[in-house]
Amino acid sequence: MHRHAHPEPLARRRVAAFGDHLQRRAGRRDAFRQGLDVRRETHRGAQRGLELGGVDDPGQPLDAAAPGRELQRGARGIAFDAHVEHLGARVGRQRVPHAQRAEQADRGLVERVDAHVAGRPRGRLPPGPTGQTHLQPAAAERQRGGHRHRTAAVHHHVQVRHRRHCRKPPAGAQAQSAVALPSLPEIPVSDLSVTLAAIGLHPIKSCAALAPREALVIETGLQFDRAWMVVDEHGEMLTQRELPRLALVRPTMRLDDLVLRAPGMLALHVSLDAVEAPTRVRVWDDVVKAYDMGALAAQWFSDFLGRRCRLVRFDPDEKRLSDRTWTGETAAETAFADGYALLVASTASLAELNRRLAEAGAGPVGIERFRANLLLDGLQPFDEDHLDEVEFDADGGPVRIRLVKPCVRCSIPNVDPATGEPGTEPGRTLAGFRADARMGGGLTFGMNAIVLEGADRVLRVGQSGRASFKI
Repeated sequence: MHRHAHPEPLARRRVAAFGDHLQRRAGRRDAFRQGLDVRRETHRGAQRGLELGGVDDPGQPLDAAAPGRELQRGARGIAFDAHVEHLGARVGRQRVPHAQRAEQADRGLVERVDAHVAGRPRGRLPPGPTGQTHLQPAAAERQRGGHRHRTAAVHHHVQVRHRRHCRKPPAGAQAQSAVALPSLPEIPVSDLSVTLAAIGLHPIKSCAALAPREALVIETGLQFDRAWMVVDEHGEMLTQRELPRLALVRPTMRLDDLVLRAPGMLALHVSLDAVEAPTRVRVWDDVVKAYDMGALAAQWFSDFLGRRCRLVRFDPDEKRLSDRTWTGETAAETAFADGYALLVASTASLAELNRRLAEAGAGPVGIERFRANLLLDGLQPFDEDHLDEVEFDADGGPVRIRLVKPCVRCSIPNVDPATGEPGTEPGRTLAGFRADARMGGGLTFGMNAIVLEGADRVLRVGQSGRASFKI
């Protein structure tokens, strides 16, 4: 498709501006890949200190101490006995006096907890300005898969110096079937090592995904992710919720165009650097500027889906912001995604879900069902529910994201991506253990995230990073 002259001067200027934007974006990407030295920005808003000590349990590695923390995990918790180590002289450990512990929703038996934090040398970070030291004892109980486990004490010690409390998630209605632990101040705790196991790129909202080895980070997430969307004749978004056959539209990204294929259809070539008439479309409650991709694309999708529709592209000059209820003071941008720049999940969570599916006699599912952008390795199942920030070591500086909101699941994960047919799994299995009190009992899998730092830097599969928990 080629750019057509628009009769109105304003339209011509907007189309030309779109082309200029793409040229600038390409130039920035090329400059980066040629070795542009991008200065690392200061990215920690406030200092936080944390001193880690050893682990009394000889079965735990010395460099894998996890600080005392209490994580809200439905009816499961993690029990820690906090220890404190004398500063400076390191004269040994003493048991923290029995402190009042948060009330627990379920008094199950305590299982041994694997330490999560690895590879971080023990030492002292700069204290907060108050100079105050706060011991953070925590106790919780963990029940995995509905089975009780034998008690095994795991002793960790931690001394937390902090000057601020992190933003608390907004309070929402709690489902009767979802258990919520008492709320605690959110304090970032020690980093743990993660690896970027896979990247998911979804050029057209609700169509099939790509699995590239690398992706450029931009302000709205990953370049070309949810950059296009199918709309009806009134400009309203169309998704797999009402048209599951969209799952069968499979894109291929080439140098100059996006090639779309679907059963029974000739390939459609969509230019990456050309658009047609400007328009306005609706994605959920937001009406945003976009560009129509022309009559040929409209006819192609209309023929395949059996109803009148058009293909549009997000206007890069539009600033669609995520919900400030969850992003706080950060003005986080997104394109045609449901609400946030990125969706993050973990290999461990997917493996746990597939284990439960196997127990129920159902087949495994792939991460493509959940339409995640970043798949993390190195976590325990559903640890991502409680992560604060993740930082990857990219060329030219870090890529830093913040996980802000649990992703409530609709019917799309039940659509088989190979056939475009809806079913009952994995939704039925998720309903048995993933009702999230933070989301009014909604079934959650994965976390919505926003970009804090790293625009125009490249994420690659296999990159190492660090993630921090919040309590």
